[in-house]
Order: sequence, then C-alpha cells, then structure tokens
Amino acid sequence: MIMAVLNYLDDVLYYPILMVILIAAGLIFSWKTRCVQLRLFPESIRVVMEKPTEAGKVSSFQALMVSTASRVGTGNIIGVSTAICLGGPGAVFWMWLLAIIGGATAFIESTLAQIYKRRNPLGHSYGGPAYYIETAMHKRWLGVLFAFSLIVTYAGGFNLLCSFNMQSTFLVYSFYDPTTTPWIIGAIFAALVAYCLIGGGQRIIKVTSVLVPLMGGIYILAALIVIVFHITSLPQVFAMIFADAFDFQSIPAACPAPAWSTVSSAASIPTKPVSVRHRMQQPQPMSAIRSNRAWSRCCRSSSIPSWSAVLRLSWASSRACPSLRK
Repeated sequence: MIMAVLNYLDDVLYYPILMVILIAAGLIFSWKTRCVQLRLFPESIRVVMEKPTEAGKVSSFQALMVSTASRVGTGNIIGVSTAICLGGPGAVFWMWLLAIIGGATAFIESTLAQIYKRRNPLGHSYGGPAYYIETAMHKRWLGVLFAFSLIVTYAGGFNLLCSFNMQSTFLVYSFYDPTTTPWIIGAIFAALVAYCLIGGGQRIIKVTSVLVPLMGGIYILAALIVIVFHITSLPQVFAMIFADAFDFQSIPAACPAPAWSTVSSAASIPTKPVSVRHRMQQPQPMSAIRSNRAWSRCCRSSSIPSWSAVLRLSWASSRACPSLRK
C-alpha cells in the first residue's frame, strides 16, 4: 500500500511537475539575467581563487567545495547513468542543455541565500531556502515545511542510498559477509561523519576543501582514461548522441541528473559572501532592497501565489545586483 502511494507520487511529481518547473524556471532566470551562467563564467573562475579578506573566514573556494560535496556522485554518476539507461544516448545532449539552463536557477538560489543569510553571535553565517522563504515571502510555515522535507529526504533518501551503495561495492570481494560487513562499513563511515560534524562548520569546510578536489580529480581522471582507451569510438559516440537527441524518450529521461543536482544545490547553498571587484557588487543592505519596486510589489501583495512570488522575488534579487542585467 505504502509503495503504491509512493510510486504514484513519484510518477506524478517527478516527470510532469518537476520537469516543467525546472525547465521553465531555468529559461525565465536565464532570460531575466541575460544568461548570467555564461556571461559571468570567466569572472566566476577568477573569484573562486580569491583569498578571504579576513583571517579565519571562509574562502570562495571552500564555499564552492562545500556545495560541490553534495552534488558529485548523486547527480553526476547515478543521475547520468539512469538517464542514459532510460532515454538512450540522446539523453546526453539534453543533459548538456538542461545543465546550462539550470545554472541560472542555481545562481538565483545562491543570490537569495546571500541576501537573506543570517549571522550567529560568533559571526558565522547561515541561511538557505528555508530562511529566505520565511523572510521574503512571509510564509514561515512553508519554510518549515521545506526544511522538514529536506531533513527527511536526506535522512531517509540520499544518505541511506549512498550508504547502501557504498557497502554494496564490497560484494565482489571474498571477505564480504552479508551479516557483518555492512555493519562494519557503516560504523566506520558513521565515525568519520561524526568527526566532521562534531567539529562544527569549520571542520566540515576543511575536510571538504581537501576531499572534494581529490574526489573530483579521481572522477575526471577515470573518465579521461575511459575516453583514451576508446578514443576511436568517439566519432560514433557523438553521432549516436546527436542522432538520438530528438527522440521524445530522450528528453524526459535527461531530467534525473539535473533534477538531483538542483535539489542538492538547494540544500547546500554556500553562505560565503563572494567578492567581485569589477562587474558584480556585494549584496545591498536590506533597506536598499526593500526600496526596490520589484521587491515592494513582491512583499506587499499577500494574494500572490507561491510560484509567482518566487519568480518576482528572484527578479528582485537580480535587480539588487545591477551588474546581472548589464
């Protein structure tokens, strides 16, 4: 009974609703910001290498690594393989396209998190979607619902799935015992996670700033090795991708990877203020943002539906940084 309900919700929410929302939001945000994900890409590379202005503060690189830690693996490996299995080679083309479009959505999410982030008594920043839903949309219940759903998703979905996949990789070894090996592997990983969490945010940042580049480097190296050993097949691979790209089955199948990456990014938006000297500016004070006409229309209209308020709020955030529209 429970599985039937879950399968029904998955069938309804995942493809018809989530796919349309992600594509529509990505296209709207790309248009409103004039493809900020492409236009300011060189600037983003330069900013990542900047050092923090104050000692002990989180650098742009460290903030990026914390955000990337929740994406590499979930969306890039499982999502890609699932999309290709469901939609064939043509799904790769649509994953490329949706990844570019989704970059604008991720940028808007991060911009909102920067504007509405908060600070604790120690001066450390925290924030994310739940906070700007509460502050900007004046819907605390919706922010609480989002936070609760995310906790349940990570506790009962992502983390359990990743743990199961990790221990199942040892099935091919002779020492694997179904009754004891999963417990041993689980205990080891629980101890490592506890070490990171008990140390607070700074320890998490330090661990991810070392682990994520290493993990990403191994991932890219493995991909390059596969490409090199099959270099003669590359023309055929690209031919299959573009020939199969406009098969109707490939388009919806391409959504799992971008969808999972977008959900992960919503939960892991870095709250490190990024310093950009030239074309971008620091988020303006709340008083300046409230004076913005788009912001005022969004906040004063209590009858605006949630989806419309999100779009108007995102447009207001882009206007808070004038360089986004140049």
